[in-house]
Parts: sequence; C-alpha cells; structure tokens
Amino acid sequence: MEGLFQQIQELMREVFENKQLIITNETSAKEIAEWNSLNHVLFIAAIEKKFNVSFTLDEMISFANVGDIVTCLKTKI
Repeated sequence: MEGLFQQIQELMREVFENKQLIITNETSAKEIAEWNSLNHVLFIAAIEKKFNVSFTLDEMISFANVGDIVTCLKTKI
C-alpha cells in the first residue's frame, strides 16, 4: 500500500500530539517522550481503526520500533 509509512507517521503525530514528529523505521518509544504506555495503546487502537485490522497481544508485545509495526500491518492489509 503506497504511503503506508506516511499514514503511520500522521497517526503518530495525531496520537502523540506532536505535529513536528519525524520518524524512521528504527524509531522506538525510547526516542519519543510522548510515546508512553497509554499513548502506545491509543496509537495501536488508531492503527486498528484506520486500517480495519486487529493485532494480537503477542504482536503488540513484539513491536520494538515503527518498522516492526509497519511490517506487521502490511501482512494484514
């Protein structure tokens, strides 16, 4: 899906309330102050809603960075 990464970046900007946020595949929660446990849940829920997918608990736990999320999402859409 073209622009998937950009769509994820926009969701992150909305959920984390940081319009200047720039991410890469390697970006992780350690690098973004706003990426706390509550915002992680909100971010995953926003992805699930936008793309009409569901992540398993194991998948969510395995996400180490943005690239992991995008890779998993690609298998579901």
